[in-house]
Amino acid sequence: MRTDTNFKVGDRIAIREWDDMAEEFTVDGYGDIDCGSYFFVSKMKSLCGNEYVIEEMFEDELLLAGFHAPYGVTCNMIRHVWDVESLDKFVGVDIEKLLSVMEVTS
Repeated sequence: MRTDTNFKVGDRIAIREWDDMAEEFTVDGYGDIDCGSYFFVSKMKSLCGNEYVIEEMFEDELLLAGFHAPYGVTCNMIRHVWDVESLDKFVGVDIEKLLSVMEVTS
């Protein structure tokens, strides 16, 4: 179960990898991933790994800076992009809190 779900405007994110989403959600008979309120369709595979910044958040959809594809993107389709600057906010935070906001992948 992924724990990387606390997103907010201004966060640097990436579109999750296809296999990661397919493992977590249902793949329908058309080969598209049912991510809840929206589908991640096979035509979106080329977007996997692309990085964006969250500009606006609506009920079930995100507006991403520089994202010009004709598809809806939701929190289930993204992950945080961590860098040294964004990790600075965790200096002095206990490891349990740090791990609770990070997605661990193998």
